[in-house]
Amino acid sequence: MFKVNEAKRIEIDKQKASISKKENLESLIITTASGKRFYANPEARTDITAVIIEATEQGSTNEAISPWKTPDGIIDVTLAELKEANKLALEAKAKIIGI
Repeated sequence: MFKVNEAKRIEIDKQKASISKKENLESLIITTASGKRFYANPEARTDITAVIIEATEQGSTNEAISPWKTPDGIIDVTLAELKEANKLALEAKAKIIGI
């Protein structure tokens, strides 16, 4: 009897941990070295990656400026800042999911 209850408790704990990870990933915000804050949830990471790829294909430099929606409103950011935000977002994601 004890083993069944213990197994069930472990499964519930795993489910709670999974939900917590998902919530953390969905609400993730990172801050770059310059102090700019970026959303870093899955959708935002996809958007950042898409812009980096497109800008690179167009030959944009790291100094290229683009408006970007952040937790602090719409601000101008450089391609270099988007690259840094992407790197930080992936590092934060890895930490949350335990990689």
